Amino acid sequence: ASIETETKPEEPEEEEDDEGELFEIEIDDKTYCTNDDQNGFIWEMTEEGEQGEKVGYLKDGDAFFYEDEN
Repeated sequence: ASIETETKPEEPEEEEDDEGELFEIEIDDKTYCTNDDQNGFIWEMTEEGEQGEKVGYLKDGDAFFYEDEN
C-alpha cells in the first residue's frame, strides 16, 4: 500500500501579515498598497515596487497614518 501526502507549495517570502491580495492606491500623489481599499492596512511601496513598512490604515475609505497619531 502506498501513502499519498500533499505538500504545500512554498509561498514567496513577502511580509503581507497574512493578508490576502494587495492593491495599489494613491494618497496625496504617493503610491501605497493596501489589502482593502475601504477598511485595510496601508504599506509603503519600495523603489522596486514591493511592499514595504506598514504605515497606516484605511477606515471607511479614509486614510490614517501612524505618524499622524503621535
